[in-house]
Amino acid sequence: MKNELFEQPIPKLVVKKILQMSLGILAIQMFALVDTWFIAFLGTEPLAAVSFTFPVVFTVSSLSIGLAIGVGASVGRLLGQGEILKAQRFTTDSLILATFLVAVLSAFGILFMNPLFTAMGSGPEMLVLIREYMLVWFIGIPFLVLPMQGNAAIRASGDIKTPSKVMFLAGLLNAGLDPIFIFWLDMGIRGAAIATLVAWMISFCVAFYMLRYRLKLITFEQFNFETLLKNWQQLMKIGLPAALTQMLSPITAGIIISMLSAYGVASVAAFGVGVRIEAILLIFVMATGGILPTILGQNYGAKNYQRSAEAIRFILTRVTLLYLLLYFVVFIFARPISRIFTSDPDVIELAVLYLRIIPLSYCGMAATMILAQIYNTLHRSMTSLVITLLRISVFVIPMTWFGARVAQTLGVYVGLASAQLISGVIFFVVTLRLANKISQQTVSPLEQQAMETAK
Repeated sequence: MKNELFEQPIPKLVVKKILQMSLGILAIQMFALVDTWFIAFLGTEPLAAVSFTFPVVFTVSSLSIGLAIGVGASVGRLLGQGEILKAQRFTTDSLILATFLVAVLSAFGILFMNPLFTAMGSGPEMLVLIREYMLVWFIGIPFLVLPMQGNAAIRASGDIKTPSKVMFLAGLLNAGLDPIFIFWLDMGIRGAAIATLVAWMISFCVAFYMLRYRLKLITFEQFNFETLLKNWQQLMKIGLPAALTQMLSPITAGIIISMLSAYGVASVAAFGVGVRIEAILLIFVMATGGILPTILGQNYGAKNYQRSAEAIRFILTRVTLLYLLLYFVVFIFARPISRIFTSDPDVIELAVLYLRIIPLSYCGMAATMILAQIYNTLHRSMTSLVITLLRISVFVIPMTWFGARVAQTLGVYVGLASAQLISGVIFFVVTLRLANKISQQTVSPLEQQAMETAK
């Protein structure tokens, strides 16, 4: 039986997998976008309150995402080496650890909610709205762990469609439940969080059924405590640095929001609208992050080095070009897009400003994100963490801070975009060099003989 991951032409394979992955990511991002759209009808204050929650929401979610990266990278390589039983055991053990860690982080979030958001610049009245939303969200986030980790394992096996279906179902449920809880049951901002919680619980049940009974990736057999600890150690080796890498972006967003809070509620609300729209615009680069453990992980694990390098080059160049073209579309339609989410003229103007400046740097963001995910897939997640730390500490924070001092909100946007563009150019070159280095790797005669025997 032919394996498309090893034999199908790279351009055709990458485009197909990205399109399949994008559907699921779009559905997940619609969670936040639909919430923002409905909450905007409640007024600027609730919209700003939800904007304050972004860094915390994404930081907690990043732990699960980072661990999912570890699952995908490890399972992809195990499957590429033909170790199916080990892949099943690793998936199961990883789910246990990920659920526990996210639950602990959520508990800390509930305990320290007030001082956390106060430090970000939230006032007492805003804090009341934030608590309404975040208390429900913290309770619900553990239900998202199994779909996230399980989907990463499924994608690593080469099946992109099933995770996309699970995510699409969750997004569709959230969109349908939002107006019911927010308006019909008159729960306001709390209703948006409850709608998300219900959608997560249902997707949890669907994902468990698929993983356990259809795909057999959850197993309760051959349990061994020594193996459990070994798998946890392997997951943390890759997943913890990957999680920290993922967390750095929302933490940075929190710093930026604290800067913008000095310029009024409208600045914070507009930033929130921009970030929500950005999440949709970045689905293609996020999709590449989702398929790299599948294509690169399995080919690298099978020692197909030339094919691995070809995939990296194709993904990097095509995604960068795509975002350069996308910028002009967003620039033209920035105003009508902003009007979808708010009727406040001040928020609209600032959101338009965001959409006409920041998307220019998406090609730079894409290069950085692709390089980081490549290193995660190659089990070098500490290198990925260093790349992200350099981008934020050397470029993003200093340039954004300087921009804020010079031109307030406009300066923040220009500084952020400039930082992402400059760092992106550097990491684009680094990624091409890495691809060349991988292509020069060779398989020893003994390894070649073993691979031919396995076939």
